[in-house]
Amino acid sequence: MAVLSRILLLAAAVPFVLATASKSCKSNEFYFSQRDCCVTRGAPPSPPAPPKNTQCPTNGWSWNAGQGCCTPHAPPEQQAPPACNGGWSWDKSGLTCNPIPPRGYPPQSSSAPSKPTTPATPQKPTTPAYPTKPSSPAVPEKPTTPATPQKPTTPATPSKPTTPATPSTPSTPGNCDSGHFYFGQKDCCLPHGGPPAPPAPPSGNQCPPSGWSWNTGKGCCVPNHPPSQMPPPQCPKGWDWNTNDLKCYPTPPTTTAPPSKPSNTPGKPAHYKRHAKSRSVNLCPSGLQACALKGLTGLTGDYECVDTATELTSCGGCASIGAGQDCTAIEGAWNVGCDQGACKVYTCAQGFRLSLDGKSCTKL
Repeated sequence: MAVLSRILLLAAAVPFVLATASKSCKSNEFYFSQRDCCVTRGAPPSPPAPPKNTQCPTNGWSWNAGQGCCTPHAPPEQQAPPACNGGWSWDKSGLTCNPIPPRGYPPQSSSAPSKPTTPATPQKPTTPAYPTKPSSPAVPEKPTTPATPQKPTTPATPSKPTTPATPSTPSTPGNCDSGHFYFGQKDCCLPHGGPPAPPAPPSGNQCPPSGWSWNTGKGCCVPNHPPSQMPPPQCPKGWDWNTNDLKCYPTPPTTTAPPSKPSNTPGKPAHYKRHAKSRSVNLCPSGLQACALKGLTGLTGDYECVDTATELTSCGGCASIGAGQDCTAIEGAWNVGCDQGACKVYTCAQGFRLSLDGKSCTKL
């Protein structure tokens, strides 16, 4: 009877020990079951940088040097699923964002298939659309052909792109992978946030500096976010946006009439002054402002016509004379615009959050 009583007492104590194991965290901490540890609530003041070729999700995660992985700022069930930057994929087991392998990686070899070296799960195909069944009758994890499991031997199925240079072309917008969005104007999937290292446009072409990148495969500029979430594209000074070609072209030079010469008739200098004054009033077309150009030693005396209601670098006034605001110089801003002469911030870079008035970014 005494032995039976001890067994019952031990059985009653086990659930209590198991229940309290996950509740022994401090008041400002929460239990993170995936690493069986306590994590401080909220973002750390100065989180350490992840190791090389490693990132953390941008929506509420930071690097934890003690655990050697990314940990959340709040219990996972209380925040959105982890979202990595464009060109990176989430590793659920390692709790890190890893680079998506480039097209055609890893290469084929004539010998037996080697162990996949990609950081992503080996069983998941890298194709954004429904993959074509490999020609080998074996299962994908152990193919009998020299091809690696990640790349089917049939050439019809394209591999998953890591940059918007060769985006996939799904049949419907819903076929884009996680971290990508559908761009209907070019019928392709693009990474959220743009490519990590976008290529430079060819000579004679430019892309809007805020929220657009050059896409070599499409031969045009593509957005870094869905166009419905971004302001209209705004080209740099001296460039004009072409809606059909999706690129900026140099603004064609405007022909101006040669200045009139002053009268050589003695005693009539005032007539020339009045004429010069009348010309200065109409230096630019209606709706544009004549802004003086700066040289190495100051203002040059030349000018350019600027729409200060929409110009990013002279928003609300001529920046060359200290008026207005340079929207591209706002600290931490990722996508900005100039609306009716006032800077607006649409999205902030990693490590910053948008202010309540939408005019600046606050460092986390």
